Amino acid sequence: MGAGISKVVLVVVEDTGPRIPEGALGKVFHRFYSERPANDFGNNPQLVLVISKQIIETHDGAIWAENICPTQMDATSAPLGARFVVGLPL
Repeated sequence: MGAGISKVVLVVVEDTGPRIPEGALGKVFHRFYSERPANDFGNNPQLVLVISKQIIETHDGAIWAENICPTQMDATSAPLGARFVVGLPL
């Protein structure tokens, strides 16, 4: 988010489904990246993430993905799902 922004609203969306592979956390917002099999045509949310990122950044916001760990203290445990966070200036 841009410099000089003092108030931000965060929107957090979590699930308990499969985690995002660690090496893919930064790639899920790339236009042609996918973890789905090639024969899963039309069943790919990747373009939605790309468009969402463009809209959010146009409004001086940020979006990122992370995996949910069982506790904040134990980052070595297997993640419990995925989390997407959107930050937008007020």
